[in-house]
Amino acid sequence: MKVQSASSFIVALALAAVMPGAVSAEITDSRPFSLRCVEEKSTGFNWVNKEWVQTNFKPSSYILSKLEPTSEPCEDFQNELSPSIERHTSMKTTGCYMLKQVGEKDSLGDVCRESWTEKNGTPILTNISCGSRLGSYRAHVDGPFAIAKTYPVFATNEEQRDSVVVSMGKCSLMTSP
Repeated sequence: MKVQSASSFIVALALAAVMPGAVSAEITDSRPFSLRCVEEKSTGFNWVNKEWVQTNFKPSSYILSKLEPTSEPCEDFQNELSPSIERHTSMKTTGCYMLKQVGEKDSLGDVCRESWTEKNGTPILTNISCGSRLGSYRAHVDGPFAIAKTYPVFATNEEQRDSVVVSMGKCSLMTSP
């Protein structure tokens, strides 16, 4: 019995060394990190002959990265970002994030709301909520992911509009602070 316990401990220790994000998926400060977010289902509407036609889309994979506030994609909204968690008693902060499809070059930065809980006196990031130029998305660290691209509904071109898309999936921590 002791041999099995020792071997289980060694396997867990080896996994912790190789995959540090797999053991503790908690963000406890405002440093940059990345999540891989994979859509599981994606549905919406295509604009066909001047009317919306319901359809399903092929799910996509994204990288959601928190950026340094001084990075280039964040330059336009420096005054909207929260410098650290400690300055906010409401446990809500703002940060600069970039959401891009896997394989895509860098995208634009977004100002996102961060929600935190407290565990043993330490803040833990629980939720990221963003409204970007292209739609809105929300993610939990190692949890659910949702994205809605509704901007085409309000396009003025009656002949040609992009698709309206709503997708659900999951995110997992890739890199931690």
